[in-house]
Order: sequence, then C-alpha cells, then structure tokens
Amino acid sequence: MRRTIAAGLALAALMTASVAFAQAPSAPAPRRPPAPLKPQDICAKWATMTPMRLIVACSEVIRNDPNAAWAYLNRGIAHGASGDTTRELADYNKAIELDPKLANAYQNRAVIAFNNGEFASAAADFAKAVELNRDAYAVLFLHLAKAHGGETATTELEANAAKLKVSDWPYPVAELLLGKKTPTAVLTAATTREQKCEAQFYIGEFHAITSDKAAAEKPLRLAAGLCAKDAVEFTAAIAELKRLGFGPPKPRPARPAAAAAQAAGPRPASASPPPPAR
Repeated sequence: MRRTIAAGLALAALMTASVAFAQAPSAPAPRRPPAPLKPQDICAKWATMTPMRLIVACSEVIRNDPNAAWAYLNRGIAHGASGDTTRELADYNKAIELDPKLANAYQNRAVIAFNNGEFASAAADFAKAVELNRDAYAVLFLHLAKAHGGETATTELEANAAKLKVSDWPYPVAELLLGKKTPTAVLTAATTREQKCEAQFYIGEFHAITSDKAAAEKPLRLAAGLCAKDAVEFTAAIAELKRLGFGPPKPRPARPAAAAAQAAGPRPASASPPPPAR
C-alpha cells in the first residue's frame, strides 16, 4: 500500500514537472537595436538633448528645409544653452522672419533684450508673445520690462492677469506685482523648487521696480542659488544684480548626480515645444 502511494506520488510529481516543462516560456527573441533618430527628431527634442547635438541636428534640418522656422528656434535655444547669445539672437530673428506668429521666438528674443537692459525692445517682443500665446510668464515679464522702462503698466497687467487661471502658479506673482499679495504670501504659495526659485526672482524684481535696491539684493541672490542655470530667472537674476551694482553670486558647489537629477529643470519659457509631426 505504501509502495503504491509512493509510486502514485512519484507519477504525479513527474506529470507536474512535465506540465511545468511544457509551459516554460521560450527564450525571448533578441531585441533589435532602435532605429537611429533622424535629425528632425533630435532637433525637436530640445529638452532632452545636449546643446551641441541639437545644433548639429537642427542645422541639418535647416539645410534640408531652409524655411523650417521651428528648427531655427530650437537651434537658437541650443546656442543660448551653450552661451553663444549672438548666434542665439540671429536664429530667433530668422525664425520670426520665416514665421511671424511663432510666439516663443518673440519671448526668447525678449529675454535677451531684458537681460541686456533694452527694456523698450523687450516690452515690444513680450507684448507680441502675449498677443500670440498669452503665456503667464510673458505677461509678468512684459510688466517688468515696462516698469523698468519707466512706464506705468498696472492697468495692462490687471487686464492680462484676469485671463490667467487664479488657481495656477504663477498667478500669485501677478498679485504681488499688483500690490494684492505680500512677498511672504508669494513664498508660501510656491511649493516646488522651481516655483521657489521664481518667487525669489520676482520678489527681487518687485523691489527693484519700486526703487528698493537694498531689499532686492537678497531675493535675487537666492534666486541665483535656487534656479537651474538654464532657467530664465537664473540669467535674469544675474543681470539684475549687475544692473543694481551688486557683485555676482558665489559659484555653487557641484552637486551629486542624484541631487542634480532631482533639481528643478528649466521652465519652458526659454524654450519652444516640439514642432508638430512633419
């Protein structure tokens, strides 16, 4: 009896093993390497590519299609990221020449003028960007450019801010510039590292346009420390500190790779969205 049970158990085990063997998955087929990206695909991925790779790819797109305004725009962004403002500006000018409705080209060109203290030119380009796209940051910078140029633009800011979402960032900044929120309240409303960077920058600008030079220095320095180096607010904070006669901020120590990966990335105000599929 015991032998019969043992034999039965052995047979059952053998059958289970057979079933398991029959159901074992076959070895996966070797994966084919992904197809290499085409120049237009690389040029469109401005947020994930190195500046040099973007410049090379966008230049190839332009060689094949000299009327590709979006490629000039994205190549301009890459030139800006590599520190070549002259070529950056030339590409934005060409993008606007080819497509006068390319809002981000106006906005990017306006940032260059703003940082150079050319506030009339900056205001004109920010106004065009607002007209074409009504980007919240273009609205804020338009007000700052006009205020720095000696204009009173509160009524215009009120009208533009009324078309923004009250619940969204950076609406609290618009309220600050309109005198409806305090700097402390704006800092409280900022929740992410990127928003905190922006809050400090705009608080510094708020003090600068109200002629409180001493109060402007600290938040501008904090912005330079918090903002990603390719963020609009970083370069604008550096430019404002220089205009106000303050020395540049101290160089930041290098961060570990993990910490750098968690830091706020650049806000798309200084970049364009990928172009539509061609």
